[in-house]
Amino acid sequence: MSDDPIASIAKGVTSAVIEWTEEKFNALLSEIRDGDMKIVNDIDTYQVMKGQKKSPEFGLFTKYICDDRLRKLFRIGLSLRALEANIEKRNALRTRTEALYAKVGLYIAEFIQNGFFLKYLDTVIKREKTETGIRNELMDFFKNFEKRVTSIKEMDEVKKTAHGISTRILSNLPRTYIIFCNVAATQTCSAVKEIVMSEITGYTFEVYKTSTKEVYFLSKEDAAY
Repeated sequence: MSDDPIASIAKGVTSAVIEWTEEKFNALLSEIRDGDMKIVNDIDTYQVMKGQKKSPEFGLFTKYICDDRLRKLFRIGLSLRALEANIEKRNALRTRTEALYAKVGLYIAEFIQNGFFLKYLDTVIKREKTETGIRNELMDFFKNFEKRVTSIKEMDEVKKTAHGISTRILSNLPRTYIIFCNVAATQTCSAVKEIVMSEITGYTFEVYKTSTKEVYFLSKEDAAY
């Protein structure tokens, strides 16, 4: 596979849309060359990512978030979800995302891929009563993502991991902190959560489960402000 995403896409376009008019072809290449689409490495992934602009979930995100980088990462996350059955294309997109946006960018995209955003937004809306308040909290969360989210692995040392999370929470007092894991690590994740909740005050938690993930949303109580 070519390291040049534009060249790779152009090759795919040439074979896939040979009947297009020159005007339509040039318009597509122009769109690909803008900063938004340089992360893709083939025409199929390009079309998937482009299609996410029409997603209701993306529309909801853009209602509150104006940051171009976060909007791109959100669509990447939706695209990773759409490509879950195509391991090769999904992994290529993950690799390209990490190369362009570092690990934290990939983590944000995976957060969206895993379907956590809507549940997180629901948690925020329960607490914030204005669009400005919701927007501010969302921006704070995503801008400080590495200080707000921890992924638990099955073999993590429970006490050490929990103390690290507790220290991070007490140092930053985030409105929301998220602890999550794959189903294989649910016992470890639950044990970590129990210790964290015993070491901090002023927080409540909700658990959210899917077929593959378990997520704890730790929310700062209003009375604690």
